[in-house]
Amino acid sequence: MNDDFIQMQEKWSKDNNLRLIDLGGAINAPEGYESYDRHQADIIGDLNEMWALEDSSVGLLRAHDIIEHLKDPIHTMNEAYRVLAHGGVFDILVPSTDGQGAWCDPTHISFWNKRSFRYYTEKGMRAYIEPECSCKFQIVKLENIMMWEGIPYVQAQLIAIKDGMRYHGELKF
Repeated sequence: MNDDFIQMQEKWSKDNNLRLIDLGGAINAPEGYESYDRHQADIIGDLNEMWALEDSSVGLLRAHDIIEHLKDPIHTMNEAYRVLAHGGVFDILVPSTDGQGAWCDPTHISFWNKRSFRYYTEKGMRAYIEPECSCKFQIVKLENIMMWEGIPYVQAQLIAIKDGMRYHGELKF
């Protein structure tokens, strides 16, 4: 899953002294990333609470197979936005509700599909979850992919849009 865009974002993060964080990565964080998890991680903490990371300190936030284990999607997206620098990327891989993967694991407590991300990337949709939602993301990649055993997943790469330069592509805020 480490495509060219992610490699460029890793370099941009390092060049700008921003952290690379792997949420839920106690067991398998990629090299160069700090793991953030409840046990046996570089950063120990509960992702259902305020994250123990400074505002705008992260350049790349990797969340593969973790956000479905967190109880409040709006909290998850707000915290990701808070800790990401302007231009920082939230790289998400999550089982889609379009298949059994979202439903079969008894530890999954939030449910996602490709359309779920519209609430965080489109002003019109965000209006339905305001004022609780304070984040603004721009989509780099948002697609359905098939994982092991034909389980549908959503792969989302979202850029945090704060003050400063805007990025190429469609911006719906």
